[in-house]
Amino acid sequence: EDVARIYTAEIVSAVSHLHANGVMHRDLKPENILLDADGH
Repeated sequence: EDVARIYTAEIVSAVSHLHANGVMHRDLKPENILLDADGH
């Protein structure tokens, strides 16, 4: 549950950053979310 909250917060932060810079993401779904070796 705590890990899910962390990932959710990171995704929300990333989408907010994109929107603040004029980038819109139209197809946000789990298949389109990538994690690196560190899990971020």
